Amino acid sequence: MQGIVAGCAVFEVWQHNNLLRSADSAACLAQFSVDIGDRRVFAGVHYPTDNVASWILAMNLIPHIFKEPEPILKFAKFAITERSHVYKELQKRATATVALTKPIAALDAALSI
Repeated sequence: MQGIVAGCAVFEVWQHNNLLRSADSAACLAQFSVDIGDRRVFAGVHYPTDNVASWILAMNLIPHIFKEPEPILKFAKFAITERSHVYKELQKRATATVALTKPIAALDAALSI
C-alpha cells in the first residue's frame, strides 16, 4: 500500500505543477508504485493476496487523502492493472483457483471506483 500511495503522491505533485512530461514518466512512476509489493511477493515475504488487500485499501483511501482524487484513482488503477506482474498473474489464475475468486472480485470492485 505504501508504494501505491507514495506513487500517487508523486503523481499528484507532478500533475499539479505541470511536471508530467510524458506517458513514459507516468509509466515509470506506475511501475515503481507496484514494484515494492510485487517484489515482496517474488521474495516470498508476502502472499499475492497481501497485494490485493493493499490495493483495495489504497483505492478506498485515495478519495480521503487527495484533494482531486479522480486522476489519482485513474493513475493507481493504471499502475495496478497495467504494470503489476502480480496482478496479471492473479488474473490468469483467478478462474481456475477457487480461493482467488473472492479477493479478485473485491479488487475488481475497488478498481471500478
